Amino acid sequence: MAESQSGRSPNCPNISPSPLNTQQDSNILLNDQDLEDVSILKDIEEEDVDVDVSQSRSKKRKTEIKKEPRSVHWKDYERVKVMEGNPPIEVVKGKCKRCEVLIAADPRWCGTNGLKNHTLSCSKKFAQGEGSNKGQTVLNYVVDATSGNSSLTSWKFDQKASRLALCEMIILDEQPFRMVEYEGFRRFCKTSIPQLQLPSRQTIRTDCVKLFLERKHGLAKYFKKEGMGRVSITSDCWTAVNNSNFICVTAHFIDKEWRLHKRIISFSLIEIHKAADIGDSIITKLKDWGLTSLFCCTMDNAYANDGAIGDVKSYLNKFNSNVLDGKYFHMRCVGHILNLIVQYGLEEIGTSVRRVREAVKWLTSSPKRILQWAKVVNILADRIDCKKALCLDVPTRWNSTYLMLQSAIPYEEAFQLYSQMYPSYKKDLSQKKHNDAFIGLLEGQDWINVKKMIEYLQKFYELTVLMSDTKYPTSHIFFAEMCDIFDLISELEVSDDHEISSMALKMRMKIGKYWAEDMELNPRMNRILYIAAVLDPRQKMNHVETCFKSIYRDARGEIMVRDVTYALNELFDYYVAQKEAQNPAQHQKDAANENMRRQGRSDRRGSLSLVGLRGNR
Repeated sequence: MAESQSGRSPNCPNISPSPLNTQQDSNILLNDQDLEDVSILKDIEEEDVDVDVSQSRSKKRKTEIKKEPRSVHWKDYERVKVMEGNPPIEVVKGKCKRCEVLIAADPRWCGTNGLKNHTLSCSKKFAQGEGSNKGQTVLNYVVDATSGNSSLTSWKFDQKASRLALCEMIILDEQPFRMVEYEGFRRFCKTSIPQLQLPSRQTIRTDCVKLFLERKHGLAKYFKKEGMGRVSITSDCWTAVNNSNFICVTAHFIDKEWRLHKRIISFSLIEIHKAADIGDSIITKLKDWGLTSLFCCTMDNAYANDGAIGDVKSYLNKFNSNVLDGKYFHMRCVGHILNLIVQYGLEEIGTSVRRVREAVKWLTSSPKRILQWAKVVNILADRIDCKKALCLDVPTRWNSTYLMLQSAIPYEEAFQLYSQMYPSYKKDLSQKKHNDAFIGLLEGQDWINVKKMIEYLQKFYELTVLMSDTKYPTSHIFFAEMCDIFDLISELEVSDDHEISSMALKMRMKIGKYWAEDMELNPRMNRILYIAAVLDPRQKMNHVETCFKSIYRDARGEIMVRDVTYALNELFDYYVAQKEAQNPAQHQKDAANENMRRQGRSDRRGSLSLVGLRGNR
């Protein structure tokens, strides 16, 4: 009955958990069968626990494996967990190993596209030097273009500096804005400077205009700085091929480091080359730049320019800024005067020069003739030791005429052989006219005239190149060069060749109009050129006196020396008065110090005299 009530078979152990834990059955003694049943129960429970532990460990390992990022984009990121939202929840984000930016990358809501996009943009920043390694520099071997010295310097890429250099290149080389869109230029930049982002032509135009306005504002600010010295200007007028009239005004000044600078402050159209228009244009630009303290203005020797100079001087007189009331304000262009002198002298051999000009023009007028000329030169290669190409001149610029003659003289035999090989050369040139007169072919006498002339033109050409440079002062070197020109003309005047002596007489007449002062003082000659030579420590007054006596003889030379001495003292007194007016207290202090120095010198001299007297006793 008991067995049937309990519902337990005799072979099945009782695995109910309650009997042993009840107070009622706590004192019941267990027999062997019961103990065996209990041990079996424990073994079963331990096996169940082992299975559960192993299963949980396996699940944990699988979970850990799943938590490891499998995308290749995670290689540049660190997996971090942050609390976000309201209420806050834990989300997974990727922390960039370069810029440390957090990118959303929780697999529950988003994938790795955010990581991928940020990697591309962040890599571009680092390539351009904008990331955390932007301070990294590269060693670069640099050679100074001016001095030729080389040095090893550090360099790093800078996008802004590269854009600025690109603007300067386009401006200096006069390139079009669309150059930045040329396929070849873009390939070159992509290969050599892959970090550089090339702008469009509209953007580079905006950059160039911005650069121009910045430089203009900076120059205007520099002109208005306290302690800014005087500025000299040059003006040039010309007419374009479309009959448009232009005027260019350039400012020349010296900075505190005594470096000479040149800046174009105006390039504009004018209606006509008249004194009123030229003067108004210059005055307008001076007002725009706030320039009121000028020293001199250099212009071509044209009648209209004399009137324009008067207008500018009247404008500056309002500010009381003219040096000695503008006595030395007008400076006539030396290069222009030399051009007039040489052109006047070249008229004596004008026929020979025109024949050379027409021959060079005919030979260089087509590719076919250039090839024919090259063949002729190759035939005479063993007799012609020259590699220069023929160049055509500008008839109104004698220096280009000099270069044309210089390039043609070595090919005298080639011109003769060409005329024999190609009859069309003779036929065409024999029909050329100048002022209704036939020019004719080159002859032996023409080459003789050209060779004699080229020897003397070289001195004028060298002086023109020397005086036309704007990188160094030229006022102090003019006087010595002018004396050489006078000596050269005097030498040509006594030449046995009638054409050369006649040419020298014409040059003497023209140069006397602007520079000569053998009879009276020349109002066209600016005394500043003499004063600059006196202030040159290599020349001083002794050299100036020697040159005057060499040009004008002793009596006239003495008069010129006295005139220059007076002008120098007058200019010195003007600057002393200007300094007194600017700071009278400082001037009085300087005068007192000078008196004390002089008194000290006299006292020392008196003491030395007493010592000498005592010694004699």
